[in-house]
Amino acid sequence: MKTCLLFVLLTFVVYAQHPEDNLVFNEQFENNSNKWLTGSNETRSVELTNGKYVMKLLVAGRIQGFWNTPSFNMNQEYIIETELRKTSGDDATDAFGILYGIKDLNNCYRFAVRTDGKVAVYSVTDGTTDYKLPWTDYSCVRKGLTEVNKLTIERRNSAVAFRVNGTLVYSMDETDYFGTMVGYYLEGNSTVEADYLKIYQRNFDAVNVLQTSVPFGERVNIGEFVNSEYSDINPVISPDGNTLYFGKYEPLDTNNTSKTTEQIWYSQLQTDGTWAKAQKALPPLNHSSHCFVISVSPDNNTLLVANAYTQNGLPNGPGVSITNKTTTGWEVPKKITIENEENKSKYVNYFLTNNRKVLISSVERSEGFGALDLYVSFLKNDNTWSVPKNMGNTINTIGDDSAPFVAADDRTMYFSSSGHPGYGGNDIYMSRRLDDSWTKWSTPVNLGDRVNTSGFDSYFTIPATGDKAYIVSWQSKERRSDIFTISLPPEARPEPVILVSGKVYDAKTKLPIQATIKYETLPLGKEVGVASSAPQTGDYKIVLPAKSFYGFRAERNDYIPVSDNIDVTKVLSYKEIKRDLYLVPIEQGSVIRINNLFFDFAKSTLRPESFPDLNRIVELLKSKIVTEIQIEGHTDNVGNEVANQKLSESRAKAVLDYLTSHGVDAKSISSKGYGKTKPITTNDSDEGRQQNRRVEFVILKK
Repeated sequence: MKTCLLFVLLTFVVYAQHPEDNLVFNEQFENNSNKWLTGSNETRSVELTNGKYVMKLLVAGRIQGFWNTPSFNMNQEYIIETELRKTSGDDATDAFGILYGIKDLNNCYRFAVRTDGKVAVYSVTDGTTDYKLPWTDYSCVRKGLTEVNKLTIERRNSAVAFRVNGTLVYSMDETDYFGTMVGYYLEGNSTVEADYLKIYQRNFDAVNVLQTSVPFGERVNIGEFVNSEYSDINPVISPDGNTLYFGKYEPLDTNNTSKTTEQIWYSQLQTDGTWAKAQKALPPLNHSSHCFVISVSPDNNTLLVANAYTQNGLPNGPGVSITNKTTTGWEVPKKITIENEENKSKYVNYFLTNNRKVLISSVERSEGFGALDLYVSFLKNDNTWSVPKNMGNTINTIGDDSAPFVAADDRTMYFSSSGHPGYGGNDIYMSRRLDDSWTKWSTPVNLGDRVNTSGFDSYFTIPATGDKAYIVSWQSKERRSDIFTISLPPEARPEPVILVSGKVYDAKTKLPIQATIKYETLPLGKEVGVASSAPQTGDYKIVLPAKSFYGFRAERNDYIPVSDNIDVTKVLSYKEIKRDLYLVPIEQGSVIRINNLFFDFAKSTLRPESFPDLNRIVELLKSKIVTEIQIEGHTDNVGNEVANQKLSESRAKAVLDYLTSHGVDAKSISSKGYGKTKPITTNDSDEGRQQNRRVEFVILKK
């Protein structure tokens, strides 16, 4: 049984409070000024009595409708509200409820309840029934004869919600109506009374359009090398902007071209700024069912893809899977585990943030505000994902809220919605995250009529530069969707980020190697993202949002990382930086530079930014992977030689003291200062002198 109790209060407030001047039809059934059908014959008896419209069917198995033509605009926002009670009839499966959008009884929409507690929403076209919500138990339905049930239908922008006694039971996108009449229907040998029928014509909410200093660019079709005669959808641009993944609905059976299946395609950006002829992804990414890319990692070495795969790369039902690039291509995607995963819709979207820590899903769950809502899950220590949490009613509506894309700054989200005020159909909106709960967001702003049309606009995706977007728009003339690009004004862009790229090397052999890249904020040492280097080239890329100080490193079994750091607290625009990372083999005699070690100027006082790297050395020694090390301090050649010698000794001793104070056996550590006597490069430049000022540790015993 469905309960939806969380929505009883929230959704009641949504439709119960309206200014009286919005009440455009107020039938209290005190007289018949609106000319409702009344009278009797051999099959029914209908009358207005005591302020009620009493409808009685005299023949079992019969269906009858009674309607009116109230003056309101069904193409604008409205609310239809009535209270009904069944007062006679032995069959609890005989339904009664609201008819709307009526042409006749065989061409209309029906929202109905039964005295056994079930609810249904369906359309009837030329006598053929199409259930939107099949008969379903809901605890909000008051069961039995004489019980009053309030039925409400609310159109909000391009979405329609259905409520019983204030509880949301179903929502769907607005559709074409058969007509403009509204009324009632009932089944079987039964009597139903209507207490009133009210219709509110809601004032049209002004579209909350993003205000910009310069306009958006013109929408430009990305071209025939990407778009085709089929629907092209779900574009996902890599953070570096060089690879575009997208879905193409195409026939897999040449003998049945009317049946199309979404398949993964991709294109590479050429040096002249155009896109190369798209290529279809090879198995195991594609199989005989629907396949599409959800997210691509900044390093281009990991993809999140839709649905589940068998070990042989065959379709294995719904879900979301992850795949990594190997020396021979993409591995078979492996399904990720989401706690209490649920989706009542046949549609789904996901997005994995660049740091691989946050998963956004667009699904229909029992606790949702409408049809598809946006939910957030967080990566847990066991590499599974937390229970999806609704991202709140600032973002979510009674309509479809879908196609989330979180920009590289991890704060700016773009999504498509049919429930927020817009230009029609689905529009694209932008909102910014206000805290780390991922449930508090700024009021979404519509990206305007350069981006949005009166039809379906969705699947907004942008590279780390943030200066242009790729979107999908329905082409009504061609009856397909195409991918477009559009340049963005500053107000529509995310906050600036740094794209850090380079290679990971074995420090001894100087050969590139595959490794895991981890980055953290300093001084707290909070891990905020992971990446990986390519298996053959050692190439890696990470995206760092501005306004933080970061440490980052490569990790691999049997190696010790040489960390690096970068301060982007004052970065005001997008930048690209090259940094190679090194891994030192764990063997006797290896020398490891402690890069993320920070002292007060000309002193040996450790600053808090040093603690994360030092804590990893503590764990290394406690694990007994390395049993004895020597800490060595060095300076450049500037200044007094005695002072430099003393400074190098005191800084090495400061590291030793930190390690022993955190539980490392003092017998396993020694320290020594060398002053300026062991430079590793020239002292003739600022950069060289900075390289020579260092603290290292040498592995004496494994």
